[in-house]
Amino acid sequence: MNELATKLIEDNKSPLMKFENVGSKLFFRCDNESSLKLVDDQVHHLEKLLSHSRVTRRNARGQATWCPEKKVAKVSIVTKGLIQNFGCQNKNGIILLPEEMCFLVEMNRLEVTQNEIPLSIQDCYDIVTENLGFNIYRAYRKLAQHGYRLIRYEDILNKKDQEQYKTETQSRKRKTTTDETGEGCSKKPLTETVNRLQLEVINNIFERIKQAAPSQSSPHESEARDIHYGVFLPNNKCKRGINCDYRLIVCNENLLEQLQSDGPDIIYAVCTDDVSFYQAAKVNIPFCDYI
Repeated sequence: MNELATKLIEDNKSPLMKFENVGSKLFFRCDNESSLKLVDDQVHHLEKLLSHSRVTRRNARGQATWCPEKKVAKVSIVTKGLIQNFGCQNKNGIILLPEEMCFLVEMNRLEVTQNEIPLSIQDCYDIVTENLGFNIYRAYRKLAQHGYRLIRYEDILNKKDQEQYKTETQSRKRKTTTDETGEGCSKKPLTETVNRLQLEVINNIFERIKQAAPSQSSPHESEARDIHYGVFLPNNKCKRGINCDYRLIVCNENLLEQLQSDGPDIIYAVCTDDVSFYQAAKVNIPFCDYI
């Protein structure tokens, strides 16, 4: 163990910075001494390169502190590319969810401490299993390894509500300002006001019909509460985290045959020995009589 540690320390102190290549491949062995010496030097250099241990420097990993009362990890040291696909930033700093924290620790890109004690990968798995669920993390981990960015769907809905509330507030302020100044009142024709009132009456009628009429629903249709994550493709540069490309549902294998998708962007993740992803859609199969 001491020999391995010594070797890793030495390889870390003296990394291989340059690899000299001979250029064109030699298909035939030459008999002259210069060619033989060139081949031997290249073989020796390759052996040295393969025996060199790849050691990750500690300063290449970020650092965070796990907060059990808030169930998040607060990042204290950020490294390059850490917050591009993971975490969110608010007035309290950069926050990582349990699944993001565990994935970054597994990928050797983050060090997490709790009460100044470093957490192992097993400790991070215990946190994820307690707060999220093992199968949900497996689906998250597989997609994150392929470069996808995942955001909890409830957070996406909250962001959409905030955007809508902000838009409605700004629109209401502009309307109030226009009414106070008296601008635009004389410009609206009478027919536009009448059409708006008629449209409100028609919408109220349809709303009452919708409430009184019998409703038809499928018990297995995916709802917002069933969706776990919004999945963003690697080339999706949406910084607000609202317009996701797919919606991910982690489900049981026995329930997969009964599920129906109400949109082409729904993906089902089934966790058995491996994690598999499926898409389901409503299909009307014609009835056929066989003689």
